[in-house]
Amino acid sequence: MRVRLIGLILFAILLGVMSQPLPSVTAGPLQQAAYWTEVIRTPGGAYGWQSLGRWQRTTHDAYGGCGGTACSFTPYEPTTGANAQWWTPGYSDAAWSTSGYADWHTDWTTYGWSPVPEIGPYVWKAGAVWLDGVTDLHRRTFTLSMPAGYTLTAARVKFFSDNRSRWYLNGVLVADLNASFANTAALPTASLLPGGTNLLAVAVSNDNFGHNSNPMGLQYVLEVYLSPNTPTPTATATRTPTRTPTSTATNTPTSTPTRTPTSTSTATATRTQTPTSTSSATATATATRTPTATATSTSTATRTPTSTPSQTPTRTSTPTATWTPAPAQVILSAQYPRLVQYAPALGLPAQTLRIAVTGLVTPYLTSLFVTRPDGTVAAWPIVAMISPYAFGSAESGNVYFGVDQIGMWQAQASVNGTASNVVSWVTLWLPVHVTR
Repeated sequence: MRVRLIGLILFAILLGVMSQPLPSVTAGPLQQAAYWTEVIRTPGGAYGWQSLGRWQRTTHDAYGGCGGTACSFTPYEPTTGANAQWWTPGYSDAAWSTSGYADWHTDWTTYGWSPVPEIGPYVWKAGAVWLDGVTDLHRRTFTLSMPAGYTLTAARVKFFSDNRSRWYLNGVLVADLNASFANTAALPTASLLPGGTNLLAVAVSNDNFGHNSNPMGLQYVLEVYLSPNTPTPTATATRTPTRTPTSTATNTPTSTPTRTPTSTSTATATRTQTPTSTSSATATATATRTPTATATSTSTATRTPTSTPSQTPTRTSTPTATWTPAPAQVILSAQYPRLVQYAPALGLPAQTLRIAVTGLVTPYLTSLFVTRPDGTVAAWPIVAMISPYAFGSAESGNVYFGVDQIGMWQAQASVNGTASNVVSWVTLWLPVHVTR
């Protein structure tokens, strides 16, 4: 009966513990992965005069009266006069127009020059007419808002440019782009001010190819790449159900029967016979019997079964990714340190540049800047998915890449906002003698 009662008590205790609600499953918030986000753009949807930053048309002829692909180029960066340092934050553009002119030229459609897809066929310029040999200037301020927990790691511009354009961020030249239909160029991030006011300044120049029917203008969508400060996604789900039923049953029956029979029997017989004679005999017999029997039986039975089943299943699932990125590094190398002018015409190679990238994520949005011996700068946007990757005659579209001028050449690349080293090579004039 006692055993059954104890079992019922243990069952009741265990049932009470198990009926308690399990701790809830908690998970940390899932942080969004790294992503591109738009900052500013030239809008579409309507033609004609539209308010957008500041605009001014100048008579600066960057091509010096020339038209076509073989023209030299002189950028508009005056240090004196009304437009001195026009690309810098300290310049006052209060006298400029607050409107630009949105338009689209049929020649672009005829020759397959597609606009930036997000904008459509709406190209901006400082004036309503198409003029040869002019340079339009554009300035626009914007605030680069940063969400909490993210870092700016790259920047790019999706652009349309006719003809060549030069791009400045907060007074620093970040891109020198040849005429191009919809394209993408990587921009360095060092000049951007996260959380602050920034200035975008652009100059777009027209050559003299079309005799005042030559289209010009630009489009842009400026985007930045935001990366979380911690590896993402990070989900920490911890479920710790702890059930500890502890039952202690103590059964201590203690019986102590004590039996102490004590019997004491004392028989004393005294016979005294005293004759009157002079002789006296005294016999004294004393028998004393004291049987003392003490039987003490003490039986103590103590049984203490202590049963403590402790069940503590603890499952902690904490998938925490620890990611230590490799240092971002872009290494640019030139295959040939010395070359011959117009080498392919002599059966010799032109220049080939190689770009090796570590510590950056794909796609590798690259801007390659090449400075020719005459000081002009050419820029090419490149999108690569593997590293290393090469750039030469085929990629530039110029069979004489790096060898069409005598003197010192230089090149530098910017990949996802990380600048490379500067490489240089020399192109020499070596006469070819034919002996008959």
